[in-house]
Amino acid sequence: MKKYNKILIGIFLIAGLFYLYYSDLTPGTKTALLVGVFLVYLFYNIEKRFRRVESALRLLEDPTKKEEALKPLSYKVRVYINIEWLEIIKNCFPNLKTDEQTRDFVEDLYKDSNLKINKTESLFQKSFSFVVFNDGLSGIHQIWSDHHKTFVDDLEVKGDVFSGGFLSALFNKFPENKIIRQFFISPEFIGFRSDLPDGYMMDEDKISQIPFFDIINFFKKVHKNIDFMLPMYAVKKFPQELQKKIDKYNVKYESYGSDDYFNKELIESEWAKENNVEIYDQMIDSHLFSTPYYSLSIQIEIFD
Repeated sequence: MKKYNKILIGIFLIAGLFYLYYSDLTPGTKTALLVGVFLVYLFYNIEKRFRRVESALRLLEDPTKKEEALKPLSYKVRVYINIEWLEIIKNCFPNLKTDEQTRDFVEDLYKDSNLKINKTESLFQKSFSFVVFNDGLSGIHQIWSDHHKTFVDDLEVKGDVFSGGFLSALFNKFPENKIIRQFFISPEFIGFRSDLPDGYMMDEDKISQIPFFDIINFFKKVHKNIDFMLPMYAVKKFPQELQKKIDKYNVKYESYGSDDYFNKELIESEWAKENNVEIYDQMIDSHLFSTPYYSLSIQIEIFD
């Protein structure tokens, strides 16, 4: 239908131009009419472009309708990553059974003059955080890394658990141990670099995982379907598919608030009932997701 409309408009324009050319109108009148036709055509195309943009961004829709949930969202997510470093060392050296043994082992590494470990360059005992900025309308996506002190392309940190001037000495000391590989840290998983040439991380290379992106997507759905404030309300029950992943990776969830009072009442929502979700009527400071090897503290703010 749109194609035929364009053809008809083209025919009328051509016919109009022929009429103007062969008519007895004065040159000034012909020029004025030509300019008028051109301006009408120009405004028609501009109006069409605005309509396409409005349609793509769904700006003309009734905000009371469910389709409003399809509008692109803008959000800011701050995520803190805390590594359980003693558990990481135990994972590399299973003969270390207690925290005390592990601390003594690390202290001996620091004292080894052949290794010359640089504590500043090493990842050991460090924590990490990122801030993700996403503008839904423009598509701009930026990630600030506190570790790198700049914007980065990916939510990740790579480095050596124990770094120094003589990494070959560490390799010679533990030639078969994964402690000599680069350590990979992201909200989604942590682990040691794969043996594959491109370093692709297979599941066996990942020491621990948390379904970070599924969690963020869940809070975006909460925002769209219930209320704009609820991404920072305590969750009692996650949707079944997300809970399966949380259980699979042995993840525990806690909500951290700024006061001792905790409201046990639930938010009333048809969407929550339909999706088997339960959310407390209680705002919190952060969502905490933890495994035996690392934890995430997540703060999320979503804008319409």
